[in-house]
Amino acid sequence: MCVRGLYKVLAMVAVMAAPMVPAGAAENIYSGPIADAHAHLPESAGVSPSDLIELYEKAGVSQIGLFVEFRRIRKLRNRLPEQFLLFTDPYKGKRDDYRLSEKRFNRLPGLFEDGIIKGVGEFYSNLSYAPFNKEGIQTDLKAEQQTLFLEFMNEQNGVLHIHDEELGTATESIFKKFPKITFILAHCGYKTPEKLRELLTKHKNLYAEMSLVSNRHFGPFRSEPLVTISPSAAWLSLMKEFSSRLLVGSDIGATWDRMSYLGEIISDYRKILGKLPVNDAEKIAYKNFKLLFDQKN
Repeated sequence: MCVRGLYKVLAMVAVMAAPMVPAGAAENIYSGPIADAHAHLPESAGVSPSDLIELYEKAGVSQIGLFVEFRRIRKLRNRLPEQFLLFTDPYKGKRDDYRLSEKRFNRLPGLFEDGIIKGVGEFYSNLSYAPFNKEGIQTDLKAEQQTLFLEFMNEQNGVLHIHDEELGTATESIFKKFPKITFILAHCGYKTPEKLRELLTKHKNLYAEMSLVSNRHFGPFRSEPLVTISPSAAWLSLMKEFSSRLLVGSDIGATWDRMSYLGEIISDYRKILGKLPVNDAEKIAYKNFKLLFDQKN
């Protein structure tokens, strides 16, 4: 069965399995535009651009921040419509020796100048575990090659999606040292609202995207969700207070199975955003994403 055919089968199963909502139990669900700030299209997933386009059309997502492999970036730019904003990572060796590639680094200015990419991501500063690297990644942010990279991004007024699970003093120091970089902190759905409030208050150049926000669909954080489709009072307070600094993110990629959850993930976000005032919900859903990249243009 082709990938597209498989998606249709999965979609039919999801509809058939959807729970019936009793009369009088209706909930507020955000129904406006939505942008996905964190998605992947690795070559290993075996998913074509046309499959990805269809997937997002079915999910009702208007703009997508898509992370693609460096060597495919120009080819994919020609095959994806403009609502897909592309990001890539000049580092290599994610499975063993994560390091800045001099060849890729030298090509970054041209990719920015030609409008091929909108920023860099996903950059791994601290990774505890991933299917592609079970040992994790620890990047020394003070090393010479990292400093050269961050200085370039600062001069570029660039956007950098950063994966950092520890958020130690070294990470906070680069937020401060490179104020012209717009940092987007990945996977904030599994961070505490207290920690996020502290970071967002201290660093005005920091945004947070909320992928793994409900942790219902894939791990490794499935067992301990901090945000669910019924957020705590602390999370709702944070989302209202920092509605201009939060973004939606799906973190789909790696395999078609993972990608096939997109519709359910977006549905979760619509339920969460429906618990907020409309103005706050719209900012998180799509306005922050649009404003951020309109400004970069």
